[in-house]
Amino acid sequence: MNPNENHGAFPNLYLIGFMGTGKSSSGKLSAQKIGLQFIDSDQEIEKTSGLSIRTIFETQGEERFREFEKDFILSLIIFLFGDDISKGKQSQAGTL
Repeated sequence: MNPNENHGAFPNLYLIGFMGTGKSSSGKLSAQKIGLQFIDSDQEIEKTSGLSIRTIFETQGEERFREFEKDFILSLIIFLFGDDISKGKQSQAGTL
Protein backbone atom coordinates (compact mmCIF):
# COMPACT_ATOMS: atom_id res chain seq x y z
CA MET A 1 0.00 0.00 0.00
CA ASN A 2 1.51 3.29 -1.07
CA PRO A 3 -0.86 6.26 -0.98
CA ASN A 4 1.82 8.50 -2.51
CA GLU A 5 2.27 6.43 -5.67
CA ASN A 6 1.43 9.55 -7.68
CA HIS A 7 4.87 10.95 -6.69
CA GLY A 8 3.42 14.20 -5.39
CA ALA A 9 1.82 15.24 -8.69
CA PHE A 10 -1.54 15.67 -6.94
CA PRO A 11 -2.65 15.61 -3.33
CA ASN A 12 -4.27 12.44 -2.00
CA LEU A 13 -8.05 12.26 -2.00
CA TYR A 14 -9.92 10.50 0.82
CA LEU A 15 -13.63 9.68 0.61
CA ILE A 16 -15.53 9.05 3.82
CA GLY A 17 -19.20 8.35 4.32
CA PHE A 18 -21.84 5.82 5.20
CA MET A 19 -21.79 2.26 3.93
CA GLY A 20 -23.28 1.80 0.48
CA THR A 21 -23.10 5.44 -0.60
CA GLY A 22 -20.79 4.86 -3.58
CA LYS A 23 -17.40 5.75 -2.13
CA SER A 24 -15.63 2.85 -3.87
CA SER A 25 -17.28 3.49 -7.24
CA SER A 26 -16.70 7.24 -7.06
CA GLY A 27 -13.18 6.75 -5.76
CA LYS A 28 -12.17 4.42 -8.59
CA LEU A 29 -13.52 6.80 -11.23
CA SER A 30 -12.01 9.88 -9.59
CA ALA A 31 -8.62 8.25 -9.14
CA GLN A 32 -8.55 7.14 -12.75
CA LYS A 33 -9.60 10.56 -14.01
CA ILE A 34 -6.98 12.53 -12.05
CA GLY A 35 -4.20 9.94 -12.10
CA LEU A 36 -4.19 8.81 -8.49
CA GLN A 37 -3.84 5.31 -7.11
CA PHE A 38 -7.11 3.99 -5.67
CA ILE A 39 -6.91 2.24 -2.30
CA ASP A 40 -10.09 0.74 -0.85
CA SER A 41 -9.98 0.47 2.94
CA ASP A 42 -12.25 -2.60 2.95
CA GLN A 43 -9.93 -4.41 0.55
CA GLU A 44 -6.91 -3.48 2.66
CA ILE A 45 -8.67 -4.69 5.82
CA GLU A 46 -9.51 -7.98 4.11
CA LYS A 47 -5.87 -8.37 3.04
CA THR A 48 -4.40 -7.68 6.46
CA SER A 49 -6.99 -9.63 8.46
CA GLY A 50 -7.32 -12.55 6.05
CA LEU A 51 -11.11 -12.31 6.49
CA SER A 52 -13.90 -10.88 4.38
CA ILE A 53 -15.69 -7.82 5.76
CA ARG A 54 -18.84 -9.93 6.07
CA THR A 55 -16.96 -12.56 8.11
CA ILE A 56 -15.51 -9.90 10.42
CA PHE A 57 -19.00 -8.52 11.09
CA GLU A 58 -20.53 -11.99 11.55
CA THR A 59 -17.83 -13.50 13.76
CA GLN A 60 -16.20 -10.54 15.50
CA GLY A 61 -18.80 -7.78 15.29
CA GLU A 62 -18.89 -4.20 14.13
CA GLU A 63 -16.69 -3.01 16.98
CA ARG A 64 -13.81 -5.20 15.75
CA PHE A 65 -14.35 -4.01 12.19
CA ARG A 66 -14.13 -0.41 13.40
CA GLU A 67 -10.83 -1.28 15.10
CA PHE A 68 -9.52 -2.59 11.78
CA GLU A 69 -10.68 0.65 10.11
CA LYS A 70 -9.00 2.76 12.77
CA ASP A 71 -5.76 0.78 12.40
CA PHE A 72 -5.86 1.25 8.63
CA ILE A 73 -6.40 5.01 8.92
CA LEU A 74 -3.65 5.27 11.52
CA SER A 75 -1.28 3.37 9.20
CA LEU A 76 -1.96 5.99 6.50
CA ILE A 77 -1.32 8.83 8.92
CA ILE A 78 1.94 7.26 10.07
CA PHE A 79 2.96 6.60 6.47
CA LEU A 80 2.21 10.16 5.41
CA PHE A 81 3.43 12.08 8.44
CA GLY A 82 5.72 9.76 10.34
CA ASP A 83 5.35 8.04 13.69
CA ASP A 84 5.64 11.25 15.73
CA ILE A 85 2.17 12.36 14.70
CA SER A 86 0.58 9.20 16.07
CA LYS A 87 2.20 9.99 19.41
CA GLY A 88 0.89 13.56 19.43
CA LYS A 89 4.29 15.12 18.71
CA GLN A 90 4.76 17.85 16.16
CA SER A 91 6.61 16.77 13.04
CA GLN A 92 7.60 18.65 9.91
CA ALA A 93 4.07 18.12 8.59
CA GLY A 94 2.51 19.58 11.74
CA THR A 95 -0.06 17.99 14.01
CA LEU A 96 -3.58 16.79 13.52
